[in-house]
Amino acid sequence: MDCINKVSIIVRSKNESRWIAACLRAVRNQLFEGSIEIILVDNCSDDLTTQIALEYVDRIINIYDYRPGRAIQQGISSSTGNIIVLLSAHCIPKDRLWLSKLIFPLSDNSVAGVYGRQEPLSFTSPSDKRDLFITFGLDKRIHVKDPFFHNANSAFLRSTLDDFPFNETLSNIEDREWATRVLKAGLVNVYEPTASVYHWHGIHHNGDKERSTSTSLILDSIHCSPSLERNPTNTTLPFIPFLADKNTDYDFFSSLVDMFHCSCRESLANFDKIVFASNSQRAFEIFSSVLPNAEFFRRADNPELSRLLGIHDVISEYLHFVDDPFSKRILYLDLHYIFRTTNEINVALNYDDYNVTLIPYFLDYRRYWSNSEADFVLDNSDFIPSTINQSPLSITCLGLGSIFQPATILSGTLVSAPFQLMLVDSPLATVQVKDANQLNSIKHLIQ
Repeated sequence: MDCINKVSIIVRSKNESRWIAACLRAVRNQLFEGSIEIILVDNCSDDLTTQIALEYVDRIINIYDYRPGRAIQQGISSSTGNIIVLLSAHCIPKDRLWLSKLIFPLSDNSVAGVYGRQEPLSFTSPSDKRDLFITFGLDKRIHVKDPFFHNANSAFLRSTLDDFPFNETLSNIEDREWATRVLKAGLVNVYEPTASVYHWHGIHHNGDKERSTSTSLILDSIHCSPSLERNPTNTTLPFIPFLADKNTDYDFFSSLVDMFHCSCRESLANFDKIVFASNSQRAFEIFSSVLPNAEFFRRADNPELSRLLGIHDVISEYLHFVDDPFSKRILYLDLHYIFRTTNEINVALNYDDYNVTLIPYFLDYRRYWSNSEADFVLDNSDFIPSTINQSPLSITCLGLGSIFQPATILSGTLVSAPFQLMLVDSPLATVQVKDANQLNSIKHLIQ
């Protein structure tokens, strides 16, 4: 293997807008002495995968009659590197030395291919988590007879793939078929556990759920990875932002915190950590006095700039700060929803699918006016009674208790597929109180 290498990283994708930015950003951030080119082989994605990828990749190849081996071979044909790396679009390199560790065993001429470790995320299903822990262990392996191989995180010399190309006709397990041929030719394959990626789903998708859940709980206790079946709070991070400026009324803020604590303490009692994101140490001291499990994330002390930032920017800033941004989904809670109840939080926490973005909303049957060229225009030609209005507005209330996925946030957007809107049953829960005057005017409702 050459001392200075050019690595062609071929990423295969199909509707991976949730993961693609995190995947490609981690690749671009590798500490590597050689050069890297990234080729995306996309299978007719109809989401934002290719648009997001444009910022990071050197070439995009569109494939319409998909076979895994064919997609790989087309990527190789468009590449120029002396080393070929295959990476699934929903796999995220764990550290900045992933690439160097993955290709290092190729310096041995007897090695045909290398595949790396795949680790689950905290919200990975129990059966997939079990399979990943069992299959991808901590000990390095050299395959002499066993043809197991996994292309989701793998590396090869280009010359090896010239001699042993992937079968372009198979619908799956093209990696095992390839491995069988190279082993019969007297070469070996290497499993390199230090070259690890996060892979949110597993290598198997069926099985006995009861048995797999039991196995997963045992693996969780060994690997310190909490299972969703035990407690959803282990996979969710409450995130409460607050921006202070020179006019901040801390008495009003203290009242908001007290009401937040009263309405949410039952739902938040089992969380090990709650993130309070603010530019104010004083605000954090007030907040942590009633919620001692709060952790202070200090935002930049620039209120004028911060007012131009949305919740996406604030959460993204935090995720770039932490070591493992993908470990937990984000539960966004705005203090100004003072009539929030435990129900709004619990509905989000206990939603069946942990991989979706959840947005609370309510229906508004009132008519609205739009301003067009200095004229106000009614949205409808007549005032339709709400009892027969079939087209109400759906108004989102993000801070009531939205669930955001870290990979989506880091990809540059707040919401992407899959997402789910959750109808709020209580109209009062959707009310926000923005200042002390509003609070004083509705105190009778609180009492």
